[in-house]
This record gives sequence, structure tokens and C-alpha cells, in this order.
Amino acid sequence: AKFFQQNHILFNQSNMQFELSQIFQPNNGATNQSQLKETDQQFNDLSLFQPNNEIIIIKNIIYALDNETKSAQVIGNEDANGNIFIPQFIEHKSRKFVVAKISQGSFKNSSMICSIILPVNSQIKTFEKDVFSNSTIESLIISSSVSQLDEGWCSNTPNLNRIVILPNNKNFMCVDSKMIIEKKSTA
Repeated sequence: AKFFQQNHILFNQSNMQFELSQIFQPNNGATNQSQLKETDQQFNDLSLFQPNNEIIIIKNIIYALDNETKSAQVIGNEDANGNIFIPQFIEHKSRKFVVAKISQGSFKNSSMICSIILPVNSQIKTFEKDVFSNSTIESLIISSSVSQLDEGWCSNTPNLNRIVILPNNKNFMCVDSKMIIEKKSTA
């Protein structure tokens, strides 16, 4: 087994989604349908960099939907707060999109989140770099589908004091809710 602290994980990946989410400053406090459509339109303009993507906001979580693969990824948030539930799939325009990734910087600098909860049947495989950096997250439940935790995925998260990794996760396990251990194959 390879040991590492919760704020230093193994992998590193490209930062295209991070760049997209940093270029756009969402319409904070959008409360009515016309404001959300305006915000959605601003995201759609940026999605020209990725022609199969459509950007939507559900309960203050910003998703990029890939119409070709029918997959979704969390790419940011609009002042998300409290306990955040990220579903197995989202429905948009009568289509289902499986949520497969939490992209780089999605909750970075979020000052009002307490926890992120993934359902038992979640299909999220990746937490990219800086997903929770400098956030107020306190608790995290990681499903069995998670197979990649990029380096720095939870850097500078002093309030993160409880991590639960579901027992049937084949890649990681948690010790004392404080340290994540990567499981190594003996084959």
C-alpha cells in the first residue's frame, strides 16, 4: 500500500476545464428564470471551445454536458452552500447525462460548503486538481466508482475532518477519516 496525506494525491492532468471555469465569472445571485437563462447563455458562449458541451446550472452547481457521450462533469459552482449532493445523473431536455467527473477548481475558494455527498451508485471516477482547494469543506463521502484523485484535489482544506470512502471502492480506503490509502493490486 502507498500512504499519502489527504492533501497530497498522486495524479496530474490537463487544466482545460479549469481555464474555462476561471474565464467566466457566473452571475452571482441569479434567482429568476430570465437571470438563469442569461447566465446559461454566457456559459454557452464559452462552450464554443468544446463544441459538444452545453453548460447548465442546477442548484448552484455548474455542469458541462457532453451531448455526444451523454456524460456530465461538475465544472464550478455559483455560491453553493451547505451540504452538496451530486447525483448519479442529471436530466436536461428529456435526456439523461451520467455525472462522471468533478473538474479542476470546481469548488475552489468556496466559503460556504460543508460537505459533498456522492450516492452509492455514483459514476464519478475523477476528482481533478484543486477541486476543493481553499474551501470550507468539512466532510466528504467518496463512492466506490472514484478511481483517480489528482494531486492537490483537496489542498489547503483545514476544515476537512471527515472523509468516508465506501468499502467497495477498489482503489482507495480511508484510515481514521484522516488519511487516504491507495490500494495496490497484488497481481
